[in-house]
Amino acid sequence: MPSDGPGPTWQAQPERFGDCLRAATPYHEALALRDVEGRPLGEGNAPAASRVGVELEWRACPYDDSRARVPGARMNVSALRQLTRRFRPLLGAVGWLRDEYRRRTGGEAWTLPHLWTFGRVATLIPSYLVRRRTTPLADGQVPVLVAAMFKSLAGVFLCAHRIVVDAVLEGRAGDEPGQVDLFAADEPAAALTAEELVTLANVLGVLGQGGAVCAGPPAMIEELLEVVVSGGPPGLDDGEEGEGARELAAIVGDVDDFFGFAAEMNAITIGRELLRHELRSAHARLHDQPAVMACLPTAVVEQVVRALGAPAGQAHAALMPLYQPELVSGRRTMTRWLESTLALTARGQPCPAVDALLAARPAAPDVEPLLAWLADHAQLAPAAQRPMAETLLACAAHERRLLAALTTLQAEVNARCGQPAPTASLDGAATEQVAAVPSFARAFAAAT
Repeated sequence: MPSDGPGPTWQAQPERFGDCLRAATPYHEALALRDVEGRPLGEGNAPAASRVGVELEWRACPYDDSRARVPGARMNVSALRQLTRRFRPLLGAVGWLRDEYRRRTGGEAWTLPHLWTFGRVATLIPSYLVRRRTTPLADGQVPVLVAAMFKSLAGVFLCAHRIVVDAVLEGRAGDEPGQVDLFAADEPAAALTAEELVTLANVLGVLGQGGAVCAGPPAMIEELLEVVVSGGPPGLDDGEEGEGARELAAIVGDVDDFFGFAAEMNAITIGRELLRHELRSAHARLHDQPAVMACLPTAVVEQVVRALGAPAGQAHAALMPLYQPELVSGRRTMTRWLESTLALTARGQPCPAVDALLAARPAAPDVEPLLAWLADHAQLAPAAQRPMAETLLACAAHERRLLAALTTLQAEVNARCGQPAPTASLDGAATEQVAAVPSFARAFAAAT
């Protein structure tokens, strides 16, 4: 930073805004873990090193639902055989986990926020088992029941996520007829049925990704979703289903500790997304000050563009489309959705750091030093520069508030799991989530 005038004092290296999108969560790390039969939890999506010597038998998809619209649709029947072999115990295990979740949140109506959060919780079980302080599992020791749950319930979370994103992007988020109510976490009228979820999954194409599609027969998918949204039919605690419930309870062990871990990891993930959308909304306000942006040095504008993840050299052409009003509305809706989901997580496992993430917005700091710096770099009156200065400092305030809470959450995860973590890759997974948080204001300061 030049020394010829007052200016921001943030000390950090420039960071690309787009870096926060990279896969750096325990869910993605768990894709590489292998179960006791040697199969990676991520199957075809696992890293190549985890798939060495693993059978992946692909066949053409025979189902006539949305999967039939995927060009060259093929399904992994090797993974399906494993899941089918343990399907009855899997239903019992899902029912048990659902009951434990419901007791902690008090939610009776299985609505979209519950579906999203439950799917996230379920897919964190493998990460918890290899990271917990007491009797952690090594790679290759993940029980088949847990592997089957991970593979099947990951789709539940992804389905809920796609419903939310689709509603936001298409402007259908709301409580009017024909809209998707994203925020009614416990409203019976907003409760989902298994049939509705199957319909939405087919409409949104969730069952297919690229050429690979879900291998589950339609009846199996519907039966699993019925247990997720309603708890399943009477007698779910009997027979093989009951054995599956008791097996998962024994595998997890300290259920409260697991749900504490899940709450902290969910909050870290949601916190990163909240900061991302907070900054995007703040950036949008710059659209109203194009004259200020035009008068800034080229190096500063280029740094702003790079912080947003756009290619360097495109400056305003790349910058301005990000600030269109309809996209701003969508980002604000997504922020509200994330806050409501975070509140649901906090209800299940109270945590001071989660409360901090939900705290009121901080007051904007003094803009006068930044205005003085801008006066040295742009040929505009201070009154015209003030909106931009306030926006930049609001970004910095959001970063300080959210990063402080995220750092506290990471410390709590470390304390819960103990050090070192059982595997090197998972040891840094949550830390990387915090480190990958974008920094618009710091990138701007680094360019000056």
